[in-house]
Amino acid sequence: SVFPLVPCCTQTGSAPPDTSLACLVTGYLPSPVIVKWNDGKVTQGVKDFPEVTMSDGLHTRSSLLILPDRSRQGDTYQCDVTHQGTAKTVSKTFPRESCLRSLIDPTIYLTKPSYEDVIKNSGHVTCLLLGYDLAASRIAWKVDGQVSSAVKTEPLKKNSNGTTSLVSSHPVSLAQWGQGTEFTCKVTTPCCGELTQDITMSNTGDRE
Repeated sequence: SVFPLVPCCTQTGSAPPDTSLACLVTGYLPSPVIVKWNDGKVTQGVKDFPEVTMSDGLHTRSSLLILPDRSRQGDTYQCDVTHQGTAKTVSKTFPRESCLRSLIDPTIYLTKPSYEDVIKNSGHVTCLLLGYDLAASRIAWKVDGQVSSAVKTEPLKKNSNGTTSLVSSHPVSLAQWGQGTEFTCKVTTPCCGELTQDITMSNTGDRE
């Protein structure tokens, strides 16, 4: 699959000073794929990221095109992806507007600790946010519907495939585990609004 990604708008509704267009290629086998911009006619400002092998064995990679302010006005850009294994080429054209919501929303992954970690007082619920343009994103937590500040949020991380990730964790007590406490991770992003995901602690089936 090939996804064209465009930057989020700023809080004033305008485009960032530099426009970054990203071409994300996912779920292909075998390797490799070749990514070109405008059939190879555009080479300046292109940054190709290394291929990454996912847990299911399929590959993903991305290419970034950085355009200086105003250079995109009236121009059309497309990324052309050729899979060498099948000799098939897929082209995706970017809309002319320079400030749009990304075609792929950020994704939240919420995981709970093991029972062993909880009884050792080291159990945490972890909230992972994965996507593009996450610099202005914020993570907040609720415990059984009540806002909680007992959290630890790591600095924003840039991944080798061009995505960014944000990780936040909340401690889980033995009492919360036994009571089936619900933890909510709420993410606020400038382009996609609010995203939430819930997870409930379990006091059965996890003791081994």
